[in-house]
Amino acid sequence: MKSYVHRNCFDNWNKHDDFIQSSFGLGKKMIQDGYYENAILHDKYFIIDYKKQENFYQIIDFYSIFKININIEQAKKVYNFLEKGLKGNNNTLKFRNFIFNIKNRNVMVTDYDGDKINDEVIIPQSRINDYITALNYILQHSEQKNI
Repeated sequence: MKSYVHRNCFDNWNKHDDFIQSSFGLGKKMIQDGYYENAILHDKYFIIDYKKQENFYQIIDFYSIFKININIEQAKKVYNFLEKGLKGNNNTLKFRNFIFNIKNRNVMVTDYDGDKINDEVIIPQSRINDYITALNYILQHSEQKNI
């Protein structure tokens, strides 16, 4: 409940957009400073960092203040889930401790720890195409690198 309240306050905060711009700017500076291992994308308020040793991608969404580690198979599943969601399919996707649901044309991502909800993130309908673009970038990167 606490995460939801904080996230709801953040989403409706009048300085939300300014904060997003500033934090994304800091994230891009962190790329220049070598903080990320292999940043393959920094656009649309995302930084995607490929972790070669662990063989996963870390998607950092500065718009929603959300981070997820995802392997290529999971990226394909989320990509397909979002594509179907845009076409009106109200499906559900589960992997690891995450559940993705379509709710009122938005995507609800719930992070569970057993029966306890750690966090709930709403990806607004207006950002779904941005996620599809980011996931497509991951898929292309993996094809180029034969991952």
